[in-house]
Amino acid sequence: MRALRHARTALLVALVATSGSVGCLGLGKGPFPVLTDERVQGKKSSPRVRLAWHRVVNHGGKAPYRPVESASPALDPARGRIYVGATNGALLAFDAQGRQLFSHHIEESIEAEPALDAKRRVLYVGTGDGKLRAIHADTGALLWDADVGFPLDGAPLLAGDALYFATTDDGVVAVSKKDGATLFSYRRPRGEDFHIRGRSGLTLVGDLLLAGFDDGAIVALDASDGSVRWLYDTSNDLPDTRGKRPSFGDVDTTPVVIDGVVYAASFSAGLYKLDLESGSVLDRDPTKKGVTSLVAVDKTLLVVSPNTGLVAIDTTQDKVLWTRPRERGALSTPVCTETGVVLYGETPGSFVAVDLYTGRELARLESSEGFSAKAATAWNLAAVLSNSGTLYTFAIED
Repeated sequence: MRALRHARTALLVALVATSGSVGCLGLGKGPFPVLTDERVQGKKSSPRVRLAWHRVVNHGGKAPYRPVESASPALDPARGRIYVGATNGALLAFDAQGRQLFSHHIEESIEAEPALDAKRRVLYVGTGDGKLRAIHADTGALLWDADVGFPLDGAPLLAGDALYFATTDDGVVAVSKKDGATLFSYRRPRGEDFHIRGRSGLTLVGDLLLAGFDDGAIVALDASDGSVRWLYDTSNDLPDTRGKRPSFGDVDTTPVVIDGVVYAASFSAGLYKLDLESGSVLDRDPTKKGVTSLVAVDKTLLVVSPNTGLVAIDTTQDKVLWTRPRERGALSTPVCTETGVVLYGETPGSFVAVDLYTGRELARLESSEGFSAKAATAWNLAAVLSNSGTLYTFAIED
């Protein structure tokens, strides 16, 4: 534990030491700007967010939204490493000062964060061509690759000896992290109806693997063999469409769990609460339509939608704590640091830091690039990849 605390302190010092040496999109040198609000500045518990450094990962030219990057970085704070993949097939590693450690090129677009096995020092990268690659986390050398047979564009979930992926063809696949051999696969039927662009991620709670699907199903799979433990079809709660399955009934939000309750959202049927063990519906709010992402932070639920922007809900009282309206574009999936800083971006628009407890703005990075990818955070470090392929890192100071 002492070694981990030392690594955490060293990483933060390294990030802050570089923050004054790099300019940011015309904002000049110095700290990431903090909102000039006396209430925020006078509140000792409000952390400060500072830009540490930025590096171009994918040279997308002058077009601000091309290429649109969707991969989150992977962080290894104990060793001060940041790994990031881009649509040009580049997988890069940086140290805490922004020095590039290695570059590994893959002949396929990388659209999801790599999974890091920190103990074995292996990075697992899945791509849309159905290949899983194991790469040495310190050298960038390819250890092995395997043709899984499923498009692997979703962020992988690493647990035990398995890697779990939500696939683009509305399925879930589990593969061995030793050689990429398929352990099990599960698929939902694909209909002819229209769907919202997006894909639910995976949540593992004990031995239950939770996922949402395009046909409106919320499914709990046994993580050991892929068998269905329970399933709830949200499309049954939509109006009858003359015998046809309703369009836009997708469950594209990654299910989250708070105190034994599963929260998931259908784009058209609203926000659901389900019992974790049985899948029975505890409550449904049909007014919360169009939800694009859900994030659980202790007992607070963060809800993102084009209609309401970012909303924080106290699940113990089912009470809205605060709301931040959408400004210029769709919001990325938010993340929250250990110190209570919520980070999210807009496409197009800014990258914003707000206080988890009040919703007050702490800092903002004005950018013409826009941000679609979810940020990554560990301890006092945060990193995000912009739409045009620039990696930004931030130090979160208590």
